[in-house]
Amino acid sequence: MKRSRTWSRSFLAISVVGLVVVGLLLAALAAALSPGERVRPVVPEPIALPGPRLGDPTPPSPEEWLDPWLSAEGTRMDDVLEAIPWLATLPEVGGPDALLASLERALPERPGRDVAIRMARAIGGDEDAVAALFAGAHAEAPERGACFALGVLRSASVDGARAFEREAELHDDDRARRLALEAALNAGADDELERLLADPAYAAVADAEIPYRLARRRLDWVGMLIWTMPSQHVDTPLHFLLLGILSGILWLVVLAYLGDVRRVASARLGLCVAALVLGAASTVPTLVLSVWMEEVLGVREPSGLYTGIAYYVGSVGLREELCKLLAFLPLAPFVIRRGDPREALVVAGCVGLGFAAEENIGYFTRSGGADVAGRFLTANFGHVVSTGLIGAWLCRAVKEPKHLQDFALVFIGLVIGHGVYDALIIVPELEEWSALAGIVYVAVALLYFAQLAKCPPAAPRRVPVTAVFVYGLTAMLVTSLVAAAWDVGFLPALRTIVPGVLSAALFIFVFIRELREPLSP
Repeated sequence: MKRSRTWSRSFLAISVVGLVVVGLLLAALAAALSPGERVRPVVPEPIALPGPRLGDPTPPSPEEWLDPWLSAEGTRMDDVLEAIPWLATLPEVGGPDALLASLERALPERPGRDVAIRMARAIGGDEDAVAALFAGAHAEAPERGACFALGVLRSASVDGARAFEREAELHDDDRARRLALEAALNAGADDELERLLADPAYAAVADAEIPYRLARRRLDWVGMLIWTMPSQHVDTPLHFLLLGILSGILWLVVLAYLGDVRRVASARLGLCVAALVLGAASTVPTLVLSVWMEEVLGVREPSGLYTGIAYYVGSVGLREELCKLLAFLPLAPFVIRRGDPREALVVAGCVGLGFAAEENIGYFTRSGGADVAGRFLTANFGHVVSTGLIGAWLCRAVKEPKHLQDFALVFIGLVIGHGVYDALIIVPELEEWSALAGIVYVAVALLYFAQLAKCPPAAPRRVPVTAVFVYGLTAMLVTSLVAAAWDVGFLPALRTIVPGVLSAALFIFVFIRELREPLSP
């Protein structure tokens, strides 16, 4: 079989540089064409917070970043009203008095302005403003925003729910209806919530988070299984959803190639795809098991060094590895019957990949894209190697029961490794030792590669796995850069994406080195 030019290091390097240049040009074009304001669209964080300026560690004053948002023609008054309690707590604003000054200075004369100013004064402790807010909301013909403002201030009570309900009745406001449902839910007023949901107008605005939170409070395990995944993506922007799916597809291609898949219409690729889907689905029982541990066993994330390590090993590591293993079980009989150790490593690894890809969507959304590179390079393959090793040893133990003890040791060891890795990153007392997380990660990855090395591919490859990995990585980074540039601009996008790539450089080196492919100069 004739090898392609991708076996050449110089060809790979030149083509990757070319793709990166194209990506930079596309990102610059996306930033230039983006019609959006450079703000976050979702309350309670409707506006991007300022960072220190280059060469000046002092953040900009509210006049420079808050006032333009308040005075912008596209800023909705209900956005302002809902954001006021949040803004009043921010150090970047300077407290309720500074917020009041910004509102009086920058908020244009329009319906709701006086309500916003009274609301800021009430938060600052002005009792007359509190009384005026209540009186305004209960007036026979309240001004626009009066009931909405009271609902925001009483957002965890039945009174808040009814204030939002009145705002919705007066102005046919779906946002007020949604907030009325949330207030009733936060207040634990199930009867009030069910009364509202009986109205078709409220049922139409109730997203999946409402039934999920209700099921969680009632410890309705079936309800949680049904609503967990839909509730995770209620506010997920489309581009982060697509990035999560793309990260899974690109790694699936790498793993399929690593697993010696030669044809699209092959049983092995079918097993890999099924494993990917089952892995994504396994995030649901993982989250439900987390709730069960918290609410039934009382196992919650603690403070402290030893309790923190114990939590991440005995709760996080255990439930994630257990649920991924259970997701692999439906495929295990087919893999065992086919009898290929490399296939076991790759198919079980695809379960871990599906878990990571689904989990990544939430991380991408919460980080605004900053985690794309790091999650793509570390979390995806981290779940691949842990689940791949556990699944492969399970197949071996079923086929040869003498390996049952080995399987148990591998499972326990990887649960501990998973928990210690998370603890090193998250537990504050281990901050000085966080670099050791990379050592744990690399050690587990080396174990996976060692098992792969014992079962080489059946025939030489036309294209090296290295090329598939490098091109997939480049495609992911370019896509995330373009998406980030569309959201926040070109230079902020670079500042978001590049650090993640640099922090994952060790993984890139280890992955390519352990493939041990004889690339030519």
